[in-house]
Amino acid sequence: MIPRIATVLSAREWEAALVASAHDTARVRLVARIYQPDDVLDVDGAIDAIVVGAETPWLTTSIVHAWIGQGIVVIGMYPAGDPVAPGQLAGMGVDVVIKDTEEPEVVLHRLRVALPDTLGSPVPTGPITVVTGPRGAPGITEVAIGVATLIARRRDTVLVDADPTDPAIAVRLNLRPNPTIEDAIDLIHAGHALTPCVQRFAAIGIIAGARNAEYLADSAAPLLEGIAASTAHVVVDAGPNPLATITKRADEAIIVCDASAVGIVRVAKFVAAWSGPQPQLVVNRVPRRDTLQVGDAVRRWTGITPTALIPDNPAIRDRSRHALAPHKSLLKALEQVVSV
Repeated sequence: MIPRIATVLSAREWEAALVASAHDTARVRLVARIYQPDDVLDVDGAIDAIVVGAETPWLTTSIVHAWIGQGIVVIGMYPAGDPVAPGQLAGMGVDVVIKDTEEPEVVLHRLRVALPDTLGSPVPTGPITVVTGPRGAPGITEVAIGVATLIARRRDTVLVDADPTDPAIAVRLNLRPNPTIEDAIDLIHAGHALTPCVQRFAAIGIIAGARNAEYLADSAAPLLEGIAASTAHVVVDAGPNPLATITKRADEAIIVCDASAVGIVRVAKFVAAWSGPQPQLVVNRVPRRDTLQVGDAVRRWTGITPTALIPDNPAIRDRSRHALAPHKSLLKALEQVVSV
């Protein structure tokens, strides 16, 4: 069902921009622009959400509670430079508080997420494997692509770029930057298949990273469940700063680290703070002559025996720079991780 929304008229720019965006999209239906609180009673049909600014002179706690009592979700907009307004809106009981300088698309997205049952959680049919690692760990994205490549040889696989800060899979594989995770979330909202959002690289389906990290923060878990409901296996590049909603939802986890002394210290701290399934460790850029020494050091510092040691091979980096499939030496090492 398309959400029916109303805005409270405002002289600030956010309201006109939101109205224009609502008219341009089929994802919401703007049914009213309210001038006085009683105008809600004159709207033909139900209102699912009202967007109101902190500058509205007649906005009170009792009015907010009256709207909520009618089953209306209340979105409060506040000036970015006003340190008091967010707390005032929250104190009134507003459901979602947003800076009024946010893009209208972000506001509409967060509105839809706040609506009850707008993101259904289908029963997942495929496992979710998350690839992450400490900052400075080279190869998180390359390992994620390699893992997805191996799994895709046996079953339908989608690789999702959920790095909240530096999503790079589309660049690495020379794919289009769009469609993105935002588009996938919107399709799930509408109950549609995700096919239009999935690009192809060899046998792997790819969903490019988000332009705005708030989409991930709001919708990561239901997004992954929605993808898992329609594909046999989901691999997630979560980057070095993974969202907790992603790591806790994972069925399997792979942590990547560098073979250097600093890399081992960093992964030890990362593992100590880990909240998710028991991870497998993949050590990257391992000098061939130091394989045993590196494996022992990682085991000693983390308490986990590394599952795979990727050799320090210039050919691996060369293929990654030229948008080619992962090098065979990387895939060979990762076979220990995915049990092919």
